[in-house]
Amino acid sequence: MSASKFIDGKEELVWIPLLRRGAWEFIDFSPKDFFNGLPLALQNEALPEEELGAETEIVHQEIGNFDGHDALEGIHQGVPHGIVDSNGEEAADEEIIPSLSVRDTSPPITWTSDIDPQLFLSSSLPLLSVSDVDSQLLDFYIYELSPKCSLSVDFNPYLNVLLPVAYEYEPLRHTLLAASACQLYHFSGDRQYELYSLRHRSKAMSGLNKHLTKEHMDWKSLATMVMFCFRDITDGCEPSWITHLKMGLRMLKNLLCTTHIDKDLRKFCEIYFVAHDVMGRTAWGDDATDSEHYDWDQDETYHEIDSIMGCSRELISLISRISCLASSARQQNDAADHTIAAAGHLMDQLAGLHQTLRTGVGHAETMLRIAEAKRLSAMLYLHDRVMAPHTGATTALAHGLRNAIIEAIQQLPASSGAALWPLFILGKSNTSSRDQAQFVLDRLHQLEKSRYLGSFYHARRRVERNIMRRLTAHGDVLQQTWEDESALNDNERWVSLA
Repeated sequence: MSASKFIDGKEELVWIPLLRRGAWEFIDFSPKDFFNGLPLALQNEALPEEELGAETEIVHQEIGNFDGHDALEGIHQGVPHGIVDSNGEEAADEEIIPSLSVRDTSPPITWTSDIDPQLFLSSSLPLLSVSDVDSQLLDFYIYELSPKCSLSVDFNPYLNVLLPVAYEYEPLRHTLLAASACQLYHFSGDRQYELYSLRHRSKAMSGLNKHLTKEHMDWKSLATMVMFCFRDITDGCEPSWITHLKMGLRMLKNLLCTTHIDKDLRKFCEIYFVAHDVMGRTAWGDDATDSEHYDWDQDETYHEIDSIMGCSRELISLISRISCLASSARQQNDAADHTIAAAGHLMDQLAGLHQTLRTGVGHAETMLRIAEAKRLSAMLYLHDRVMAPHTGATTALAHGLRNAIIEAIQQLPASSGAALWPLFILGKSNTSSRDQAQFVLDRLHQLEKSRYLGSFYHARRRVERNIMRRLTAHGDVLQQTWEDESALNDNERWVSLA
């Protein structure tokens, strides 16, 4: 299959490799190529059906008394055919990828992390009897994957919280290995790693199945659900990650009410699920009408900048309230005066928001810049999604916010994944500036090349189409609302932005 690449008004073919089960690959297509193609853009947005990939049906369940059996139903909704059979057992390898045979050797891995190898060789962690391949995958998780998921070396819950639990809880350990193998597959293109990822995913599901049939839900089970989300987001934002997200949120509410709380594990699971839901809803729009606002405990961490999300829980809460206000105004036709008054109150809260650093945290300057970029982006999101449709007279405010966000992002490393949400908000904002659009596309392109995540890929595609539509059409396009955008498939629709 191919796509069109525009150079000097002529079309040139760009190859797009397509793999089974909707796996995604990168296209050799730069922002410069994108702008060269503007005169011929939007002639045909529809892509062939084969690029859409396999779609997973998202089943919305009404849950009353929610227990482990309910969780199991949600787990198996996202399982590809041929991975787990009807009894929850692992299927034969031949059913997964018939053309591959299993080897105990894999391409060598090198990493760039500054993590001290002695940090995870403590005698307090039990020695595991694992294969050479699994040992390699675990090393990749510790020294390469996890450090890129946190803004702080000292406070990295993927290492400090999840890893000790994974040593004693096998289903979680399998999800960590599945995530590592999936990342390596997209990094190297070696289908052997894809097989390892699917095998560990299957073993994790089987192990969690057995655990939940014998035990009540607990925090380590919820942590396993986190890593199911993580792995499926890596693998092209497969829609199954939304199934795991919704089930994780329901499990979270149940655990908060019924179980002894492991404080660190709770904090990690809580912010992972809630932030992914809140940030995602800014892209999903009214597709997420069943989402609810989450009330955080307003303890000492409420104002702290979280090391994996790059902002405070208070800011996440305010972004959630913006989405709720926008949905209410759109669906219930709220009076403009009421909506503008509520939006004005939220804008005042965002303007006066003070996000603090945890004592002793490293990379303080970078974390403060990211938090500020997200605060400004929340203000722009509020303006574009709620205020602009009702007032139409705040162009100067939006222009100033866009410039401030770009200035903040320019001070961040081009590989900083924490910039994804601000870049998405900028890309959705109604600007006619080609320079701003070029900056957003350049940064998204650099971000996508730096890490192999489906969320980067699909966010970039949505922003490209939005900018293309805006810069090639007449002025009336600038008056379109935030929701006037359609994703090409479920992977794009349910993009992850956290």
